Amino acid sequence: MGLLQVVVSAIAAQLLGYVWYLPDLPLGQIWCKHANARLSRKDSVPMLIAFICKLLTAILLDDYFRSFIAGGSYSVVSHNALWFSVIPSLTYVAHACFIGHGWPAMIVDIGYDAASFVLMALIIVHLY
Repeated sequence: MGLLQVVVSAIAAQLLGYVWYLPDLPLGQIWCKHANARLSRKDSVPMLIAFICKLLTAILLDDYFRSFIAGGSYSVVSHNALWFSVIPSLTYVAHACFIGHGWPAMIVDIGYDAASFVLMALIIVHLY
């Protein structure tokens, strides 16, 4: 496992999420409205849990994409990472329907998951 790749990609995904869900920007406004969420900058526990999840995701991606390093292109890595993001997205939709998240919030979440998977995979492959 490449520790540098894992940590850098997890930090990048966390920063992407910070911008993606920022309540001052359109995606963050849509998400807050339709997920019935109130973001608090004082509560660091959700951020810590999200970062730990990103670290674990990066470890799994690192293990998988190590096989692409010899001869794999960025487009192949991006394609595979995008397909990887479909699995948790489908699972998320199945759960979110029961907790009252609206479709706009689900679409914002799915978009973020896809973007963060691709970002982490590209960083992992690039830093090898």
